[in-house]
Amino acid sequence: GEFSLWPIQAKALQEAHDHRRLFAPIPVGHGKAFISLLIPVITEAKRPVLFVPAALREQTEEHVIPSIRKHWKLHPLLTILSYEQLSSVNFANILDQIRPDQISFDEVHKIKDPKAGRTKRILRYFEAHPETECYAMSGSILNRSLQDYWHIMQMTHKEDSVLPLAWHTMTAWCEALDARVQSRRR
Repeated sequence: GEFSLWPIQAKALQEAHDHRRLFAPIPVGHGKAFISLLIPVITEAKRPVLFVPAALREQTEEHVIPSIRKHWKLHPLLTILSYEQLSSVNFANILDQIRPDQISFDEVHKIKDPKAGRTKRILRYFEAHPETECYAMSGSILNRSLQDYWHIMQMTHKEDSVLPLAWHTMTAWCEALDARVQSRRR
């Protein structure tokens, strides 16, 4: 039916449930919004937060959630924030105020720059609250370098990351693996 799970959604939700984390390169149009709205329910989060781009926030709240809610149980305490809000000084302490036990990122490439203010705020929160579960999805993962997502893998997988835990080891990996480095050598 219209609101049954696609195989990629079922697999992502199973991964989130079984491992309490998710780093998912899911293509555009394959149901990331649906996954991100169901994760807090299947993981029984207490204070979940979902980050979406500002352009999708209103659409998510006014159209996606009401249509999904007709067929699926959604988390009653889910807070939806935009990445752009987190960039604002007015929202600098929003995570400390909410104290989420779980944070999901739809379009996680919006925090790929570890030097950006919003990314720093998120990284500080995860450093202060390492028990916080992290679920990250994007259709634009790994377009350039593993370095762009190293900090995100640290948030989702913590010490179980498949990437090196030390930054200097990660940079050595990237010198060997990144497409832009290989193309310069040719």
